[in-house]
Amino acid sequence: MKPLSDEDLIARLRAEEVPEPSPLFWEHLSQRVHDAVAAEPIPSRRWFIGLNAVWAGGAVAAIAVVLIGVSLSVRRQPVDTTSAGSAAMTQTVATDAGAGVSLPALDDDVSFAVMEELASEIDFEEAGAAGLMVSPGAAEDAVTGMSGEDQRALVELLQEEIKNSKSL
Repeated sequence: MKPLSDEDLIARLRAEEVPEPSPLFWEHLSQRVHDAVAAEPIPSRRWFIGLNAVWAGGAVAAIAVVLIGVSLSVRRQPVDTTSAGSAAMTQTVATDAGAGVSLPALDDDVSFAVMEELASEIDFEEAGAAGLMVSPGAAEDAVTGMSGEDQRALVELLQEEIKNSKSL
């Protein structure tokens, strides 16, 4: 037998006479569907049925991911705000800046001592209320106000710090 094309197949199907089912069929079908639906149990609407080991495992995994992300983003070494920490930071800045840029030691500058004393007497909330907070874009404004030589020195310092932070 030779395969028929789509058009030939459709033409043959339209030519066939298919009798309509008896009206009694529709009444019996409707009654059977009604009885089958009535026999079904009422579905439970309790929300905690879906909480099983899979959901609990997913929740634990999500919490673990958040905790790992937070722990990786937190600095490993706390910043020491004592005067010994200031001296160590002064020494670090002076040695890191040894690539042609000489910075004064912070302990020798009286203005830094005054600023440190003033800053130790005010807390964070008071500083915000007094308008001493840094506004958005202040760092960018400060860098754009620097001379070309100062900007190059800043870039060198930042690159050196990035290299040092990657070795931690």
